Amino acid sequence: MTKQNHRNSHRTSPIPGWQLGLASLSLGLTIANSNATNLAQGVTAIPPSTSPTKTDPIANPIANPIANQTEDQTASHASREALPPQRLFPVDATWNNSDADTRRRIDDAVRSGYDAISAEGSSDQVLIRQSIRDAFLAECRRAWAESSPTAEPATVDAAVFVWRLLSQRKAGKLPQATGRTPPAPLQDQQRLIAEIASRRAEDEFRESLDRILVDDLGRQRFGEAVRQLSPTEDLDTIRRAALALRKARQLRPELSARLIDWPIEHHSFLWPDLVADLATVPEQPGIYLFRDETGYLYIGEAKNLRARLRTHLEGSDRAALLDYLDRPSTDAIYVDLHVFPSDSPGATLAVRRAYESELIRSRQPRFNLRP
Repeated sequence: MTKQNHRNSHRTSPIPGWQLGLASLSLGLTIANSNATNLAQGVTAIPPSTSPTKTDPIANPIANPIANQTEDQTASHASREALPPQRLFPVDATWNNSDADTRRRIDDAVRSGYDAISAEGSSDQVLIRQSIRDAFLAECRRAWAESSPTAEPATVDAAVFVWRLLSQRKAGKLPQATGRTPPAPLQDQQRLIAEIASRRAEDEFRESLDRILVDDLGRQRFGEAVRQLSPTEDLDTIRRAALALRKARQLRPELSARLIDWPIEHHSFLWPDLVADLATVPEQPGIYLFRDETGYLYIGEAKNLRARLRTHLEGSDRAALLDYLDRPSTDAIYVDLHVFPSDSPGATLAVRRAYESELIRSRQPRFNLRP
């Protein structure tokens, strides 16, 4: 079975004093329950004065293989080696550098795109259904090119059009959608897959679910996480389930993701691969999460992740987890790692336990003793 090994490092915006973050995690975990995931402010576009080059994979989606892959192609990466670390398209920074005329033309193109798909449902369908997203973007690009004062209009990333669509909806500037066919009821298993895939993508990008599903790379990573859990599940349905969880406030942001101000690497391994070669696990402090298609199984912290996982290999001290790992077939069990730098506050036991407790609270692994 192909090894999954996603190695990506990310940094959040610093918050003065990691001790303040630790105190918030340890004493105020329930604060997160009062905060829903909000859309970020602003949307971005490529200013006409900034002509993207064909060698810039961010400014020019034509040069970015992710932006041109079909959904089936991007989802197939779940069975390949991980892609190099990348970030979501910088919509806010680009929008802030756009002039008033560029922003007006983007908004006009977005409204034209929405008119073309509104008979199929609300703006959420652009996040959910790949065919609707493709139709919306095709019309946006046509209208954008038609409004260009030059023969060769600047390229606008897909994330810009879709994010601006969500911003216009939030501002009440979109007309009522005409096509709202009631979808089929969601199954519990689909909701579970959606929650795990959403958490995996949020761990990697430190962004909201909406922001992730706006972006080509974010959608790809979400699809990879879904395919790990269920190779045959319909991605449109799982995206719909994820948005339903978010709207029902069942996919709240985790405090740990917002208060940590040092870089964290994220790795994902198949359990049989770790059994075969534990040397792939870093000898650094961090958090480890066992999961499979049934949900999160166990979450723990460690000063040395390799040494701690070795104890699970040799005979876990968690009897229920040990019995589960000793089953004849464990091919579908994954171990996710949140790896902290050895010289960061994450090397401190109290910090790791606070981070671990927050993940246990929000993800509810079945074999953990509740903190």
